[in-house]
Amino acid sequence: MTEPHDVSRSEEPEATADAALFSRYAGTDPDRWRQLIGHPVVHRDPRHGPAVVEDIRWGTCCDHVPAYLQVRVRHAEHGVVVFRASSFCDHHRSVAISSELRQLLRICFEEPISETEKAVMLERHSRDLREERDRQRLLRADELKHRAAKRRGEERARH
Repeated sequence: MTEPHDVSRSEEPEATADAALFSRYAGTDPDRWRQLIGHPVVHRDPRHGPAVVEDIRWGTCCDHVPAYLQVRVRHAEHGVVVFRASSFCDHHRSVAISSELRQLLRICFEEPISETEKAVMLERHSRDLREERDRQRLLRADELKHRAAKRRGEERARH
């Protein structure tokens, strides 16, 4: 799980997008949804106050319901609220995203483009997201190996 985010100190958004547009783009791809982690979102009901996406994961509410993609949002006033990715846009008005992602959404969903070109661009984008996530996992694995080796060396030195 990702570290909890302080709603009052969320990253400054580079750009914003309509939550419905983002949901359409992200669909059921967890890598696309993970781009929201740490970014502010605006709930449709202003009484909910500031909120930040804390985590994206597959889960379920009970044993007899199949797993679905969950968006965990930390609200300043209400703590963590879990939304189905498929209904996220029903509850949220806008999301903060990178300017690069905003540009991709504009090209693929707001400008005239063939379905083939759109599919190629989105597939390339998804591949890049997965490759970056794999790189991060490999870096984290190397870091953990080095820490474990250092600990083993320290334990041997004590004995």
